[in-house]
Amino acid sequence: MIKIDWTIVLQVANFFILIGVLQRVFFRPMRAVMEQRRKTWEGMQQQADNLMHRLEEKMDRDRQRVQEVRIMLEEERAAVRRELAVETARRLQTAEKRAAQLLQEVREQIRQEKDRTRACLQEQTEVLVEGIVRKVIGRSF
Repeated sequence: MIKIDWTIVLQVANFFILIGVLQRVFFRPMRAVMEQRRKTWEGMQQQADNLMHRLEEKMDRDRQRVQEVRIMLEEERAAVRRELAVETARRLQTAEKRAAQLLQEVREQIRQEKDRTRACLQEQTEVLVEGIVRKVIGRSF
């Protein structure tokens, strides 16, 4: 059986003194260090959250800018295509006019050449007919 005497009281008192000393020397500083670490961790977590929030905002702004640039480029591309179509139509019209003009000039040259050839052939025909008539008339007389 356990005997209760003055050593147990001394041991209980020693236990409470040890707890008090450990509380002041070890547990409180340890709690303070742990509390400081927790606060540091929470501060770092808050900074990380803030950074993530700012990063997401920046990415949203960048996405918006990229979208705006794409829209602007598409509008410019459409404008260039319209200008190209207008310029192409204008050049095609100019080329068609020039081709029609050249065709008219060629037709006129052909007509003039035909008229000259016809006149030349008419003269040659008259000379040949006259020669043939002289030969035929000269023989028959």
